[in-house]
Amino acid sequence: MFGVRAGSAFDGERVVPGGALVLLDDGRIVGVEPGAAPAPDGCEVLEVPGGTVLPGLVDAHVHLCGDGTDGTLDRIEEPSQDGMTAVIGESLRRHLAAGVTTVRDLGDRRFAVLDWRSSTQSGGGVYPTVVTAGPPSRALAATVPAWAAKSLARISCGAPCKNAPSARRRR
Repeated sequence: MFGVRAGSAFDGERVVPGGALVLLDDGRIVGVEPGAAPAPDGCEVLEVPGGTVLPGLVDAHVHLCGDGTDGTLDRIEEPSQDGMTAVIGESLRRHLAAGVTTVRDLGDRRFAVLDWRSSTQSGGGVYPTVVTAGPPSRALAATVPAWAAKSLARISCGAPCKNAPSARRRR
C-alpha cells in the first residue's frame, strides 16, 4: 500500500479542510482519509504539504485519432494502423498527464480507437478509461438538410451560424 498526503483537497464539490490522505493499493485508490489521519501500518506515504488532490477529470469530447496539431484533420487518412495506434496512445498519455482519467471519443477513424481499446497495447500501460462512439455515421449525413449540416459545422467550430433557423428573422 502507498499513500499520498496533500495539504489541500477538492472532492468535486468543495475544498476539504485539512487536506487528504489518499491510499492506493496496486495502482487503485482504496481509501481517502482526512489529511491528519495516520497511515496504516507499513504504508509508505508521500508528503506533499503544498499539493492538492482532486478526483480525476473527464473529457467528454475528444478525437483520439487526431494528434491535435494544425492540419490534423487534413492528415487523418494518412496514418498506417501502427501510426494511428501511436497517435491514440500519445493522446491518452497527454490526457492522463493533465489529470484526465476518462475520455469519451467522438471521432473514431476506421474503428482504430475501438481496436486500440480491445488490443493488448491498451493493457501495456496506464491510460485513461476510454468510452468510444465509434466512427461517425455516414447514414445520418445523407438525411440532414444541407442548411442544417452547414449550421452544425459552424456550431462545432465556434463560428457564427447565420444560416441556422434560430438566427434568421421570421418573415
